Amino acid sequence: MTTSMATFSTVITQTNISMDINISTTGLMSFERNITTVPSVETDSFRVCGTPDSCLWTVLSPLIFFIGIFGNILNVYVLKRLKFYENATLILLFVLAFVDMTVLCVGPTRYWIKSTFDVDIRDVSGFSCKFHLFLIYFSMHMSSWILVQVTCVRFIKTVLLDNRFTTIRKLVTIRNSIIILVIISACLTALDFHYFFTNGILDGECNSLADDIYAFEEFVFTYVDLVVLVIIPGVIMIVLNILIIRQIQKLRCNKRLSTGSDGSNRMSQKGQQSVSKMTKMLVFTTFYFVAASLPICIYYIVDSYVRPDASSDVEQSLDLAWAIVYLIQFTHFASNFYFYTATNKRFRTELGKIGRRVGKVFIPVQSSEPSNSADSHLRSATGDS
Repeated sequence: MTTSMATFSTVITQTNISMDINISTTGLMSFERNITTVPSVETDSFRVCGTPDSCLWTVLSPLIFFIGIFGNILNVYVLKRLKFYENATLILLFVLAFVDMTVLCVGPTRYWIKSTFDVDIRDVSGFSCKFHLFLIYFSMHMSSWILVQVTCVRFIKTVLLDNRFTTIRKLVTIRNSIIILVIISACLTALDFHYFFTNGILDGECNSLADDIYAFEEFVFTYVDLVVLVIIPGVIMIVLNILIIRQIQKLRCNKRLSTGSDGSNRMSQKGQQSVSKMTKMLVFTTFYFVAASLPICIYYIVDSYVRPDASSDVEQSLDLAWAIVYLIQFTHFASNFYFYTATNKRFRTELGKIGRRVGKVFIPVQSSEPSNSADSHLRSATGDS
């Protein structure tokens, strides 16, 4: 009897030990599974923000894109109301709006797709690689030189008022402005067309097709891009804007010295105010253009020399710096309409009219008389006759 009780006790003890081991093992395995599965969920959720530069592209690039597209569409609408086709300066600003929209569609969208979905549209095919590279460089260069042409037109109409320059002033026509724009476009196309021959899909990625081509793009074309995109256009616009501002100050000084108060003087004052508004707008645009475009050009030059021998920490710093300065440059192409609105009362007035018409878009306009009057009044804000 004693032996049986001992045996029964031993069996119960062994069973309890076995159950404890099984429970402990099951609990431990479940706990380990929970520990291992939680980080994987977090990693999947925040994959797009794995690095600071990818976070910037994911969050800021669509914001810049939508703000810029909205602003440029408003710019096109306002210029249409101003009857841009009747004025050389407004034609250039109209074309500039479409060029800036091209930059925004090609640039920020690519980096947003790449950082969010890990897909580079340049790597889709050889043509997408070549065409995307050409289009981003061409559209940026074109935007810079349209601003140069606008500034030159303003300089001729504001500063070259002496009779000696009558012939030059007569050359500033819509036809000649379009011809010059086509010539500039052809020159920039020739400059950037090499991407169709020098780049393609190599090892599954869009790259230079040879080592000597890579060396040219990294150590030569970066300087060409700096000169064509920023240095020459920036110097021309800064110098011409300084001369325009001096001319406006001279006209104001002459007006203060004049004792006349007839109607012609009052018209002269209105004309000076109009020229001043346009000049202020161009000065703001020029300043921000240089401030936004210069850092990215300098970065590419520095990156060409630093990245080949850089450590992983330095590479991460370069990637972050690249994302910051490139996003700043894209804001230039998104901000022109807002500069126009901030510096020109007529643009602000037209923006208010657009807001009031949002709820009445399907109501037909009963009379065109106020619209024609507004168009004439708006055209006076540009300082062009």
